[in-house]
Amino acid sequence: HQNFFDELIFQKYNLIKRLDKELTEISDSNFGLEKNNFTLIDNKIYTSKFSDHLLFIYQIKKNTEFESINYILELGAGIGLLASAFLKLNKKIKYLIVDIPPTIFFSEYYLKNLGFKVFGYEEISKINVLDIKKIFEDYDVICLPSWKLHHLNNFKFDLFINIYSFQEM
Repeated sequence: HQNFFDELIFQKYNLIKRLDKELTEISDSNFGLEKNNFTLIDNKIYTSKFSDHLLFIYQIKKNTEFESINYILELGAGIGLLASAFLKLNKKIKYLIVDIPPTIFFSEYYLKNLGFKVFGYEEISKINVLDIKKIFEDYDVICLPSWKLHHLNNFKFDLFINIYSFQEM
């Protein structure tokens, strides 16, 4: 059973390596995972979901001027796995996640535990006006609840991502 999943991850890894070797320089985290939930390749952790996200990033790199992307807004980020991949790949990227509770809390918790500086719900609830540009001077990620969208004002993002949210609608 486990060998099947390991083989699937190896196949995805080899595909990613052929498409864009740079993407194999980053890996998943074992935070929240048990040993049988990930595969080690070259002493790096990979899961099937993380590999899928690397393939999404490959498509984005192929179809954008990737090096000019500084600010990303993702609607419906789940736990923040795609955000973590982008942030590991390019340290200058700033990432804003918009989601509903309780999902936004999972994103904040996960990304903080990976070592990213996250401006989350507690910080947001203490201020009336959010200055996104100023917050990004000190933080990698902003986790914004959906009812605070008006605080974005005219802030310009280089990339908007929405992959899975509301697919059932």
